[in-house]
Amino acid sequence: MDAKENKNAGFICKYTCFQEQVDEMCVNLAERVKKEVPEDGDYNPVMEFTQNYYSGTQKIVGKYSLYVRNLPADIEPDRKVRYIFAAAYMPDGGYKSEMSVKKGYKEEIIKTLNDPKFAIKLNSIYGRLVEILENQ
Repeated sequence: MDAKENKNAGFICKYTCFQEQVDEMCVNLAERVKKEVPEDGDYNPVMEFTQNYYSGTQKIVGKYSLYVRNLPADIEPDRKVRYIFAAAYMPDGGYKSEMSVKKGYKEEIIKTLNDPKFAIKLNSIYGRLVEILENQ
């Protein structure tokens, strides 16, 4: 992949499109979930972030995240269920929009994160999260 210069930020961006960033977050998160998320019980959320390098939305979104977490037992009594969330953060970090995008057991979550079709779907979800922030 060719690097391109982001003239607004004054550095070289290794991504040629946002989909590459989403793909990388999914792969990295899948690897971390394998190592850091137990089959059941509580754990700290496992998160991956990427910066927003694209000038068309930099005033709206500073960074994006993808993370896996569980919910409190009074909301999700099955302690083996994990959730994937996508989030977009304003540049100042003062507000974020987030959405739960998948629910399942650990192996299902890993399989989903490794599915290229999920990464493509996630790209459009991030678009909706940007729209939410834009309307704040």
